[in-house]
Amino acid sequence: MINGGNSREAIDRPLRPYQSFAVEWLLDRLYVEDLEGAGLFLDPGLGKTRISLAVAQALKHLGLVKRALVVAPLRPIYTVWPAECRTWGIDYTPIILHNQHVRAMSMNCDLELINFEGLGKIEAIADRWDLMIVDESTFVKNWGAKRSKSIRRMAKKIPKRIILTGTPAANSLGDLHGQMFVVDQGEALGKTAGAFRSMFCRQGGWMGRKWQVRSGMGEQILEAIKGKVLRMTAEDHLDMPRLIINDIWAKLPPGASREYRRLKRELFAELETGEVFAASAAAAYTKCKQFANGQVYSMEGEERVAHRAHDEKIKALLEVYEELAGKPLLVFYHFKHDRDRIQTIRNSPFRDAPVLAGGMKIQEVQKILDEWNAGKHRAILAQWQAASHGLNMQGCCNDVACFGLHDSLEVFDQAIRRVYRQGVSGDQVRIHRILTRDTVDEVMRLRLEDKDFTQKAFLEALKKHARS
Repeated sequence: MINGGNSREAIDRPLRPYQSFAVEWLLDRLYVEDLEGAGLFLDPGLGKTRISLAVAQALKHLGLVKRALVVAPLRPIYTVWPAECRTWGIDYTPIILHNQHVRAMSMNCDLELINFEGLGKIEAIADRWDLMIVDESTFVKNWGAKRSKSIRRMAKKIPKRIILTGTPAANSLGDLHGQMFVVDQGEALGKTAGAFRSMFCRQGGWMGRKWQVRSGMGEQILEAIKGKVLRMTAEDHLDMPRLIINDIWAKLPPGASREYRRLKRELFAELETGEVFAASAAAAYTKCKQFANGQVYSMEGEERVAHRAHDEKIKALLEVYEELAGKPLLVFYHFKHDRDRIQTIRNSPFRDAPVLAGGMKIQEVQKILDEWNAGKHRAILAQWQAASHGLNMQGCCNDVACFGLHDSLEVFDQAIRRVYRQGVSGDQVRIHRILTRDTVDEVMRLRLEDKDFTQKAFLEALKKHARS
């Protein structure tokens, strides 16, 4: 019987039945069947970290692992993995390699942790580790990315490998190839990007510049990886609260509506050139998104200045805040000028709200999270990508406001699941999506709701919107 650790906490809170099953499934694949790797595709909140640490501990006791490497985004490296080792009493001594890999490795600890960006510094000594755990494996889904190349080279030298993610193919089944290579070095889906494309893809999208999974190939891809990955959803294994999506629609004032139509014409002209998402088209699309939120950037000399377009989304956000009557509210935003406007508008209740943004020190982030989960703040502002992976924010919160949407389904889903997960209080989690009628918000909403919404379909929808 594997408790998932040796601490008093682990004894009092043994692995749940589905977690025990996942541990046994991984051990069966890695030890009994002697596969090189396996994947856990588990929703956030199901305990991927504890499960993989329990497996690592069991493999250590079996004499198969002496030293393990965890690769993860920077914040989980600092805030999640060491804490989980302490909480559950795992028989490993963790040390962080980030910015100190030479000194840290000289201490000869048996669980070493590094972020994806640091892989280039250690790939030459990959045979140092017997087991590699890749947390948030979608970070290596892009075959040509530098970190993906590093981790593929390392995979050849590390005998056992586990990948972890809750959103393995949020945008396309094609995202699986790079991740599965870490598991089996191309056995299931091809040893190169060319081989994968030849077997499963066709050229499509605008001007044939994007590789898309061929119709009917999805089932073959899933069949090829079936015995190497385990998929579990929170809804199937936890008593999850009800998820309520509350779309709040703002309407542009007449003057702002006329200006937005001008931006749409600019966007349509760029899309019609066929140079999809070249700099000019991407800039036009970004302007439309900014305008829908209420402000647009422009360059004045060498300075970037935000110009107010309307206050309709701000008003809607303030109404959500007031209606909650003191209940905590987590607000996701995209553009820095949106955050500044939210905090500086006259009599703003968000003026002193803590902010989670890119580039913050880990200690500062952890302090904000601890205070938030302890109920010390009524509101918090979080930039989408800065809070989309590895943070637990459900301690006191049932309401999330989206000040506009994010284009990536993976980022959106991961961000929402910072709150919608095991441990949240109450019987429901409410997502208040603040959107503007007759703007690109409608296209972004469609893209997020249709998980099979391809790049081609997105561009066609965007052109239709720009033309209307």
